[in-house]
Amino acid sequence: MLARKSYLYSLLLYAKSNLRSWVPSETKTFRAPNGARIHWTPAVFANNTKRAHPGDPVFQVTVDTLQRIHSLAKEDGATGLVVLQPSKEEVYSPLLGESRPDAAAPLRAALADRGIPYLDLLEDFRRHAAEGEVLFFETDGHPNARGYALIAELVSSYLKQHAKEFGL
Repeated sequence: MLARKSYLYSLLLYAKSNLRSWVPSETKTFRAPNGARIHWTPAVFANNTKRAHPGDPVFQVTVDTLQRIHSLAKEDGATGLVVLQPSKEEVYSPLLGESRPDAAAPLRAALADRGIPYLDLLEDFRRHAAEGEVLFFETDGHPNARGYALIAELVSSYLKQHAKEFGL
């Protein structure tokens, strides 16, 4: 009985906190040449990226963690690579004539300042999307099978081009 009440109490607290941050807004839709549709909500993108800047504790923990991973890899004679995967908002909004803030700019700058190698997939994703490829699920924010295949192709190509840096 107590466990059920605890679970219900936790669920209600979770719902209450999420309702406070929920902002209704319009949904954008991109229609690919093959008829597929990609949907997103600009307010969700704004909410998901509001902490992506220096000075925010979450941003700092992220950068510090990536720095630690980089340092540990170096100590072991390895090199890590941070792969920056874009959101569907960043990829498809320009195809509707809209711009989005560059949410990854502060992270790219922090990585560059610390000498941490990274690969930003945004421009390649945008190019493939402009060519008509559907790289994300219709409503889910994750890449679809083609999107993940593109990530694998881009990372593989990058590693081949920088083989010496990665000890390959």
